[in-house]
Amino acid sequence: MYSQLYAHPSVEAITWWDMQDGNWLNAPSGLIRRDFSEKPAYKKLKELINKEWGFQKQDIITDSQGILKIHGPEGEYLINFPDKKEKIINLNKLQKSIKIIDI
Repeated sequence: MYSQLYAHPSVEAITWWDMQDGNWLNAPSGLIRRDFSEKPAYKKLKELINKEWGFQKQDIITDSQGILKIHGPEGEYLINFPDKKEKIINLNKLQKSIKIIDI
Protein backbone atom coordinates (compact mmCIF):
# COMPACT_ATOMS: atom_id res chain seq x y z
CA MET A 1 0.00 0.00 0.00
CA TYR A 2 2.82 2.43 0.80
CA SER A 3 4.35 1.90 -2.66
CA GLN A 4 1.03 2.71 -4.32
CA LEU A 5 0.57 5.81 -2.18
CA TYR A 6 4.13 6.99 -2.81
CA ALA A 7 3.70 6.57 -6.58
CA HIS A 8 0.39 8.43 -6.78
CA PRO A 9 0.85 12.08 -7.82
CA SER A 10 -1.95 13.34 -5.55
CA VAL A 11 -0.40 11.94 -2.36
CA GLU A 12 1.83 14.43 -0.55
CA ALA A 13 2.14 12.79 2.88
CA ILE A 14 1.34 9.63 4.81
CA THR A 15 0.64 9.71 8.54
CA TRP A 16 1.32 6.82 10.93
CA TRP A 17 -0.17 7.69 14.30
CA ASP A 18 1.74 5.41 16.68
CA MET A 19 5.51 5.09 16.37
CA GLN A 20 5.67 2.83 19.44
CA ASP A 21 3.32 0.03 20.52
CA GLY A 22 0.84 0.76 23.31
CA ASN A 23 0.29 4.47 22.81
CA TRP A 24 -3.39 4.16 21.87
CA LEU A 25 -5.63 1.87 23.94
CA ASN A 26 -2.55 -0.20 24.72
CA ALA A 27 -2.76 -1.56 21.14
CA PRO A 28 0.26 -3.06 19.35
CA SER A 29 -0.18 -0.58 16.51
CA GLY A 30 3.28 0.98 16.36
CA LEU A 31 6.14 0.55 13.95
CA ILE A 32 8.41 -0.35 16.87
CA ARG A 33 7.84 -2.37 20.06
CA ARG A 34 7.77 -0.87 23.56
CA ASP A 35 11.42 -1.91 24.02
CA PHE A 36 12.24 0.10 20.84
CA SER A 37 13.06 -3.01 18.80
CA GLU A 38 12.07 -2.80 15.14
CA LYS A 39 8.97 -4.61 13.93
CA PRO A 40 8.78 -6.13 10.40
CA ALA A 41 6.69 -3.20 9.12
CA TYR A 42 9.38 -0.76 10.32
CA LYS A 43 12.12 -2.75 8.60
CA LYS A 44 10.20 -2.90 5.31
CA LEU A 45 9.32 0.80 5.37
CA LYS A 46 12.97 1.65 6.13
CA GLU A 47 14.06 -0.50 3.17
CA LEU A 48 11.55 1.20 0.86
CA ILE A 49 12.59 4.70 1.95
CA ASN A 50 16.35 4.17 1.89
CA LYS A 51 16.78 1.72 -0.99
CA GLU A 52 13.83 1.52 -3.36
CA TRP A 53 12.63 5.12 -3.17
CA GLY A 54 15.82 6.79 -2.01
CA PHE A 55 18.49 8.40 -4.08
CA GLN A 56 21.82 6.81 -3.32
CA LYS A 57 25.20 8.46 -3.75
CA GLN A 58 26.36 7.70 -7.27
CA ASP A 59 28.34 8.96 -10.23
CA ILE A 60 26.13 10.42 -12.97
CA ILE A 61 27.18 11.85 -16.31
CA THR A 62 25.25 14.53 -18.20
CA ASP A 63 24.36 14.02 -21.84
CA SER A 64 25.71 16.24 -24.65
CA GLN A 65 23.12 18.95 -23.90
CA GLY A 66 24.04 19.09 -20.22
CA ILE A 67 20.94 17.24 -19.04
CA LEU A 68 21.40 15.29 -15.87
CA LYS A 69 18.86 12.49 -15.64
CA ILE A 70 18.15 11.46 -12.10
CA HIS A 71 15.42 9.47 -10.47
CA GLY A 72 14.68 9.98 -6.84
CA PRO A 73 12.35 11.50 -4.31
CA GLU A 74 11.63 15.19 -4.47
CA GLY A 75 13.91 17.40 -2.48
CA GLU A 76 17.26 19.15 -2.45
CA TYR A 77 20.36 17.45 -3.81
CA LEU A 78 23.99 18.48 -3.58
CA ILE A 79 25.92 17.78 -6.76
CA ASN A 80 29.70 17.63 -6.62
CA PHE A 81 31.63 18.19 -9.84
CA PRO A 82 35.13 16.81 -10.55
CA ASP A 83 36.65 20.30 -10.39
CA LYS A 84 35.43 20.60 -6.77
CA LYS A 85 32.46 22.84 -7.62
CA GLU A 86 29.19 22.12 -5.85
CA LYS A 87 25.65 22.98 -6.85
CA ILE A 88 22.40 22.50 -4.97
CA ILE A 89 19.46 21.49 -7.13
CA ASN A 90 15.82 21.00 -6.28
CA LEU A 91 13.85 18.13 -7.76
CA ASN A 92 10.09 18.31 -7.55
CA LYS A 93 7.74 15.33 -7.64
CA LEU A 94 6.96 15.61 -11.36
CA GLN A 95 10.44 16.24 -12.78
CA LYS A 96 12.26 13.51 -14.66
CA SER A 97 15.46 15.42 -15.47
CA ILE A 98 17.28 18.64 -14.70
CA LYS A 99 19.41 20.72 -17.03
CA ILE A 100 22.57 21.86 -15.29
CA ILE A 101 23.58 25.40 -16.28
CA ASP A 102 25.83 28.08 -14.81
CA ILE A 103 28.19 25.69 -13.11
